[in-house]
Amino acid sequence: MRLPGPSETRGSFWLPHSPDEQIQGVLSISTSGTVTLELSGILGGALSALERGGVMIDPPRSGSSVDIRRIIGTTELWGAVTLDRCFETGSRIQLSGQGISTTTVVAGIAIAGAHYDPEEEIVFSQVSATIEGLAEWVRISGITLNPQAADDMTSLNIERPQTIPFGQIDTVVLELEFPIHFSAVPRPISEITIRQDVRLNLIVEQPQPIEFFVALWVKICHYISLAVDEPVTVQAIRAVADAHEETSSRRVPEVELYGEFAPWTDTPARIRPNEVLFWFDGIAHRIDEVIGNWLKTYDSLGPAIDLYFACQYQSTQYVDFKVLWLSQALESWHRTISSDLAVTQAEFEELMSTLLQNCPEQRRDWLRNRLKHANELSLRRRMTKLVQQFSRWFGNYKRREGFVRLVVATRDYQTHLTKDLEQDAAKGDDLILLYNKLRALFQLLLLQAIGFREEVIDKIVEANARLGTTLKQ
Repeated sequence: MRLPGPSETRGSFWLPHSPDEQIQGVLSISTSGTVTLELSGILGGALSALERGGVMIDPPRSGSSVDIRRIIGTTELWGAVTLDRCFETGSRIQLSGQGISTTTVVAGIAIAGAHYDPEEEIVFSQVSATIEGLAEWVRISGITLNPQAADDMTSLNIERPQTIPFGQIDTVVLELEFPIHFSAVPRPISEITIRQDVRLNLIVEQPQPIEFFVALWVKICHYISLAVDEPVTVQAIRAVADAHEETSSRRVPEVELYGEFAPWTDTPARIRPNEVLFWFDGIAHRIDEVIGNWLKTYDSLGPAIDLYFACQYQSTQYVDFKVLWLSQALESWHRTISSDLAVTQAEFEELMSTLLQNCPEQRRDWLRNRLKHANELSLRRRMTKLVQQFSRWFGNYKRREGFVRLVVATRDYQTHLTKDLEQDAAKGDDLILLYNKLRALFQLLLLQAIGFREEVIDKIVEANARLGTTLKQ
């Protein structure tokens, strides 16, 4: 999660079981979604704070220590607030009666617009995420401007686009919603601002905790990141609270959520049309199929895909590490999709039996462990097979072999960091080009996996400035 900027609000805060013991404080949320509460007092009193800090109280107090995992508040900016998964990061306790005791608390999640009861489960029936780059990728607008409607007159037409489906996974419905926001200066109106957003709605039949939605929107963010070839993250999150208990003390059905939610990127996305791999309107007619393929691919190849997006999202990471990660990702990809072996299993077992029979008994366990994975394909053979699928973009046999050889040599050096391997590894500009080609290969594999035909992939490569240029070098 990355917010447009930090926010801060004052308010009163208390523990769910002690509504009469309210403490004034300042609630702040950083750009990355970190929720911090600075209190002018001690939750549960000074002795409780000392116990939470590991201080032994003599004589011991009766009852259990104060639980601060959930804190309730009322703030100037959001009204009702629930802070959940809280922990104390620091406190200053004044036992002499002079000065002010203070407490610093960090919360895992802030729910703005609702009070939750002490033992109430926090679940939602719908979560709406504003994802950066989504509006530019979808390219649907309900705002049209006619500057020459009549003499000295400009016509502005605003019609909110209809909500459109974005796929369905099991019992989860995905849809795109297009809210429009207006703001104007007081009368006489001299300025008006109109903004249309695009929200991804995740709707479930059975209310779910926030972790369920985070896992899903991370995959959707990564899908959009693949499409626009830029790392993207969520910028705002709203949720429909599940009012399954009549005794619930909250009454606002829609809430805002804040926290350090994945995925995170340190720089805003810059969508460059000539580097977008594909647009929404090109897949809208088969969105169920494409999103379904993406999520199935993610389920089976998740570790490899996560390594690819680790490179995508960590823009400041060294290229050396990114090359190593992508080499691992491509090796994992092929191992998952292919059952190929160096020799047949029967031949391998016969060879193993022969070797073990002729091995000194005290060394057999050692030999067995050393040969456990000997029948798996090497990275060289796996890379060769992956590149062969796109031989039209990786050149003739000599060029393909040279690329695979450089990948293996660089991976070996980055893994072992020995002098004898260094001379064959890529360095400088060659290392950057190697990274870009590995990245391009992974993109081609992802496009293929989610259902793009060979001729469509060829058109994408030809039209894309970054991908096309990389593969032609």
